[in-house]
Amino acid sequence: MPDKREAKEPSEDDIRRSVGDVERMLQAGFVEQVLIAAWAVLESAMRRRLQAEGEDAEWGTSPRTMLNELYSSGVLQASVFRDLEGLFQARSAIVHGFTTPLIEKSAVQFLVETARRLMTESQPAKQLA
Repeated sequence: MPDKREAKEPSEDDIRRSVGDVERMLQAGFVEQVLIAAWAVLESAMRRRLQAEGEDAEWGTSPRTMLNELYSSGVLQASVFRDLEGLFQARSAIVHGFTTPLIEKSAVQFLVETARRLMTESQPAKQLA
């Protein structure tokens, strides 16, 4: 069995690869399963964005805490925050073995787009020569 102490932050390449996997699974119609995978990508991106601001976000930092911090710091707009809250509830229901109302493909795309934005914002600003 894998040990959680062996878990490490994914590289940018790992995250990009995961996004590609999410997009392929979505095209294949695995919407509920891909919601979970897309949420994992979003969590990685949220940690990176918070860490870029000097915040402490690591193994064990709850997604709810990260959402709240990103919202309170102005990174997430209120409408985005509300949508992510709803998707977090859907994700939680699925991973705990409950059924959810129909998940739209656009919801998964929203998670991926939000993760991409957070990743971009986590990059250090490029120096102008």
